[in-house]
Amino acid sequence: MRKIVQFAAFSLGILLLPRTLCADLKISLRLDPVSAIEFETVTAYVSVLNDGEQTFVLDEDDKNNKARAMFVIERKRDVQVARLDDRPPIRIMRLKSGERQEFITAVSLLYDIGAQGRYIIRAAIEVGKVRYESNPVILDVVRGIEINSVSKAVPGYPENFRNYSLRYHCRDKKEILFLCADENEGKTSYGVFPLGTLIRVAKPILSVDRSGNVTVVHQTNRDCFIRSKFESNQDGVFFIDQSYLGVDGKPYPFVREPPASSK
Repeated sequence: MRKIVQFAAFSLGILLLPRTLCADLKISLRLDPVSAIEFETVTAYVSVLNDGEQTFVLDEDDKNNKARAMFVIERKRDVQVARLDDRPPIRIMRLKSGERQEFITAVSLLYDIGAQGRYIIRAAIEVGKVRYESNPVILDVVRGIEINSVSKAVPGYPENFRNYSLRYHCRDKKEILFLCADENEGKTSYGVFPLGTLIRVAKPILSVDRSGNVTVVHQTNRDCFIRSKFESNQDGVFFIDQSYLGVDGKPYPFVREPPASSK
């Protein structure tokens, strides 16, 4: 009789186990970009499939829920990268058996991956002592090749000098121009802005006035230039406008009229 009671109690205990413990998760990860300029935003695209029989629940607001989403990032073997922000990549996820869900997050805002180097990144979900990990993705962070730079005092703060740097980097077989703004010898970033494809015929022009108006002009194809405008102030650097110009400085005619007939 005792054995029957013990078996019944054991069976009841299994039924009362949190549903998250019965999960069987398949996680996949994609990064964009996989070759980034220092301090550029890196976006993670994470897909989670519940391959188990029970519903999987992740809820950061439920103290009894043991599931947690995270990234596991190594710069050297067995040395994990520090977090910059304690916010979770995702707060709530509920997956029925066989259901898949995706979420997107800026992994570069959560973890310290701004400096040059190679990083191995995995998306992960821990359920108690069990960790489910994605495929590893290699992220290369580079400085880029500097073309031009200007250093100017921050408007209203003459003791603070901000450096503006034009750098290009080859990505997807295209050369892309970036504006990078930083202070404290590059330790504090105020933004990395992709300006578009670059052809190195005419040298890009970078100008910054005393009011913090930043203008960049660069050649993007044989007869087209891009003019990018930003505002730099005590709060940061902010994109204002971007326009396309012809070699004559006038708006670039994207749609050209067909030539008139000679008849």
